[in-house]
Amino acid sequence: MRLKLLIITLIGLLLLGWHLFLQCRSSGFTYRLLTLFIAPYWTTFVLLGAGVAGAVAARVGGRRGLGVAAVAVALGLIAIPAVATAQVAAFGYALVFALAIFALGAKITETFLPPPPANVHHENLLPPLIAYGLGSGAFSLLTLLGGVLGGAAYSTPALLILSLIFLPSARRLIRRTGWLRGGEKLSPTGGALWLTLVAGVALLGWFAFLPPLEYDVLEYHALLPLTYLRENGVAFQPQNMFSGFPQNSEMLTYALFNIAGVETGVIAAQWLNFLFLPLTLLALVALVRRVAGNLGATAAAATNAGLLAALTLLAQAGTMQWSAILYVENLTVFYVALTVLLTLRAVRENSRRAVVFAGIFAGLAAGVKYPGLIFAGAPAAALIFLFWRGGWREKISNAILAGGACWLTLAPWLAKNYLTAGNPFYPLWNLFFRVADWDATQETRSRLSHSPSWGLPPDVSPFSVDELLNQIAHLFLGLGNEASGALLLVGIPALYLWRHSVKNASGGWRETAIIALWLGAIFIGWFGFTHRIERFFYAGTWLTAVLSGIGLAALLTAAANSRQKIIAPSIAVMARILPVATGLTAGVVLTAWLGNYFPAEEKDVAAIDVLLGEVSPEKYRALNYRYEDLREFLHRESARDARVLALGAADVFYLPSNVDYAVVFNRQPFLTMLDRADSAEALARELRAAGYTHIYVHWHELLRLQQSYYRAFAPAPEKSGLLDQFWREQTRTVFSTPAPANERLPAATLFAIEGKREKSFKVD
Repeated sequence: MRLKLLIITLIGLLLLGWHLFLQCRSSGFTYRLLTLFIAPYWTTFVLLGAGVAGAVAARVGGRRGLGVAAVAVALGLIAIPAVATAQVAAFGYALVFALAIFALGAKITETFLPPPPANVHHENLLPPLIAYGLGSGAFSLLTLLGGVLGGAAYSTPALLILSLIFLPSARRLIRRTGWLRGGEKLSPTGGALWLTLVAGVALLGWFAFLPPLEYDVLEYHALLPLTYLRENGVAFQPQNMFSGFPQNSEMLTYALFNIAGVETGVIAAQWLNFLFLPLTLLALVALVRRVAGNLGATAAAATNAGLLAALTLLAQAGTMQWSAILYVENLTVFYVALTVLLTLRAVRENSRRAVVFAGIFAGLAAGVKYPGLIFAGAPAAALIFLFWRGGWREKISNAILAGGACWLTLAPWLAKNYLTAGNPFYPLWNLFFRVADWDATQETRSRLSHSPSWGLPPDVSPFSVDELLNQIAHLFLGLGNEASGALLLVGIPALYLWRHSVKNASGGWRETAIIALWLGAIFIGWFGFTHRIERFFYAGTWLTAVLSGIGLAALLTAAANSRQKIIAPSIAVMARILPVATGLTAGVVLTAWLGNYFPAEEKDVAAIDVLLGEVSPEKYRALNYRYEDLREFLHRESARDARVLALGAADVFYLPSNVDYAVVFNRQPFLTMLDRADSAEALARELRAAGYTHIYVHWHELLRLQQSYYRAFAPAPEKSGLLDQFWREQTRTVFSTPAPANERLPAATLFAIEGKREKSFKVD
């Protein structure tokens, strides 16, 4: 026993050191050390200071004192960028909407889902999480219904009235958690971890105040709600294939656009999306506490391990990259986490009601992104079948029940697609459903962009052993990747926890097995059915953190219980090192992000300058935004009647509504007209007949798309002469943005379609 514990301790320390080394080396080992110990060093000091304050608050003021300190730290840190960037209104809108979501969800939870047993303190975080999940899903589907019927009309007074109506349910649900009263006491170590986690989340929330600049956000996640707002309802957008994907997350943004307007609403939407991060971290803490407790860990060890696992997840580069940006991974992983929690409750209590709610959250996850079906729906049904205590008939019926609830929850999106596009799964399987205006070229482009072959050379098999090992190393051992670190501590449960669990008859081994199998299912689904972008594995990262937390609970329990003169101190030292090292890691990563987020093209404007009010958000956006020249032109009085067809400029969120574009998966309208035209004059005539007065070409993006695996926006070779003649004879250059240094092409050119003119302009 002594030798095994010593080996486990040494392995754990080596793994931790390797993890910290990877975190440092991911942005340059020397640079990370400098950012940690020299400047800007205040982020790390904030986290360590919060840890000290948390330990003192837990010792002196108990749970209530720690709760007050946590609220003070969070609001104090958040107030700095909120006031400096004049985004107080956006933050307020997000909080009001979040309150309405929770109040509605609390009423649903109180009505349909019974509370856990009163003596099960490991479950006391679950009801509020379920309530917020149900409330957000209900708001998304209600907004979809209102949008399809002609517009989602929300208002702040209506949200406040709704919140007040259901406020008693929310209050009862909060009191039921018993976190501020009863349950196990939080030790000073737990207080330090808790407040460090709060401070880290609050610092990361600073990025939610920045104007969105990411390509996918401006092309899809924010642009579709803006389009629905302009067109007074949710409708099929033939020029944007993304409009066929389920949009539970985008519906929340659409609702906020209705409430707060676009400029304020997009920041409010980022903050609402960001709020799912702390909820997901709480779900992680709840799951680790419950499973570790069932495996015999002490209450303090289980809670501390859960908080430490949450800190480990927060320190991931991927968590920071996607949480404060208007992507959808936050909401996806939150729904997956609730699916896991309810599946475990279903198989533990043989609860058919929990089976139904697990299926509902799996359907909500799929309603954010289709991969939710393979990350949540399929594993939930399969694991309920495998681990249900009962006969084959019960196993099959409950698996079908979970799957049915999942599909019924997804059904509104399938129905919307069928009614508007003729294919419930649009933009997938369009040739099978014979959708109009969809050909083999589009099908091939769509399939490539959503398959494991994405980004791979043609001669590399996406399912080879080499590629499998490469992806495993990339996810779990790579430098600077989005899912690194959490699995590095799974060696602890692998070596220790399994043997420890056999001695306990409380069923913790079944729950650990379910979590491990679920993680395997997510990896198989990610590897075999998606295009392997790291952020799509976020749900798997959450589960690796859960497994790591379970192992840490075993380690902390061993440190508390061991009486060996040599082993106990070594384990105790490691148990004390882990919180500090993880907090330092989070500080290092956060520091790097705060100082080096979105460097501008014209001036190195760091995010910290914007958040502290030294640079206005508008100036920051203008320095970073690629199409500011076109935006300025379209706001002129002389351009009021202009209608622009954009080539290679898809992220048009900040542009007026008289700009048309096609995303890379769809047929470009310009290429379609070019294929039909037999002369430059015929092409110009067809463009004018379609209402276009100008063509905006972003040359560098156009070439990137032509040379990428999409092969998009590439004209047929035989049309090159006609295209050159069109630029030369049928258009006039309105402006041309200067090329960056050492570049031959201009950055972008705006052409006016005017008919035959003699001039020379050729791009090859």
